[in-house]
Amino acid sequence: MPRGAKTGLSLKAISSFYDSFSISELKRECPDANVDMIRKTLKDLNKKGKINSLGRGQNARWTKANKWN
Repeated sequence: MPRGAKTGLSLKAISSFYDSFSISELKRECPDANVDMIRKTLKDLNKKGKINSLGRGQNARWTKANKWN
């Protein structure tokens, strides 16, 4: 896969979620992406204010923020 393709797949999968989602749900949508890359993508989006974390640890859920669009 070309550089950045897995990140693009993760972003597309996040866009497809209507409600909150977990890392495991995101992993199911992007099986080629490893968990560390998904976590980095989520961390970067969180810093930009595009997503919000609802909790911490294994049961954490994520939601898209108003800035998503």
